[in-house]
Amino acid sequence: MLLTLEILGLLTMITVIFVLVWGFIILNQIFGQLRYKNYLMEKLIETIYNTSKIVPKEETASSHEADIIE
Repeated sequence: MLLTLEILGLLTMITVIFVLVWGFIILNQIFGQLRYKNYLMEKLIETIYNTSKIVPKEETASSHEADIIE
C-alpha cells in the first residue's frame, strides 16, 4: 500500500512538473508575440502620425478656400 502511494505521488509530481514547464514555455512564446505585436503597432501609429503631420501648404490653403466658398 505504501509503495503504491509513493509511485502515485511520484507520477503526480512528474506530471505537474511536465505541465508547468510546458506552460512556462508556451506563455513565454505568447509574451514574445505580444511584445512583437506591440512594437509593430507602435511603429504603425508613429508612421501614420508622421505622415498626417506632413501636409503640403498649397493643399491646406485650397481646402480652406473651398470651405469658405461653400
